[in-house]
Amino acid sequence: AGDDAYGFYAGDVISIYGNVAGKVTVDAQWYGVGLYADNDIDIYGDLSGKVTVAAEHYEADGLYADDDLNIGGDLSGTVVATVADGVYESARAYGLHSDNDMDIYGNVSGTVTASASAARSERSNECYSFGQYADVTGLYAEDELHIGGSLSGTVTAKASASDSLSLGAGAIGECGVETSAFASGVETGESSLLISGSLTGKVTATSTAQASVQADRRADVLTCAGARAGAAGLSSDGD
Repeated sequence: AGDDAYGFYAGDVISIYGNVAGKVTVDAQWYGVGLYADNDIDIYGDLSGKVTVAAEHYEADGLYADDDLNIGGDLSGTVVATVADGVYESARAYGLHSDNDMDIYGNVSGTVTASASAARSERSNECYSFGQYADVTGLYAEDELHIGGSLSGTVTAKASASDSLSLGAGAIGECGVETSAFASGVETGESSLLISGSLTGKVTATSTAQASVQADRRADVLTCAGARAGAAGLSSDGD
């Protein structure tokens, strides 16, 4: 375990010509990734093993490609990405994450689970605004996402965010708390989502957000609290 931790890290391309059938386990304080490439990730066979990534505070990614992420066979294994406690404003978790295209040429018959919680509770005599944010996606591609076969497996995304501010007698001014939590099972940021086969599996996305401000009766404050939560099973910003 460390502040940042990686199972596999490449400054360029990760190329695996067979199957990913083993286990990759990563524990990090802040930022953890199972397989990270500053360019493409190319797995020519199946992803049939288990990738588990746990980050205590900020972001966890099972697989993260700064360009394309390609799996030539099936995603039949298990990918888990978890952020336990995003105490410093935000928490993000992605099962598979591509900053460009994602192509899974076979079936998605395995299990992908991503979850993140951002929570904070604070007492202060100073008046200020702050908030917590949680963003979670099972399969995320910034551009196109294509599954060549069927989605018969399970994709789960769960996001939660909460903020609680307690103001003492010396607080003066305007104080606000705002939280937001968003979860998507399968999502593209800017382009199309295509499943060539059938969707017979289970895609679940859940989100919760809470915000509260309490003030001592002697405090001279104006308070507000807001919470937003959104969830989508399949989401595409393309045509």
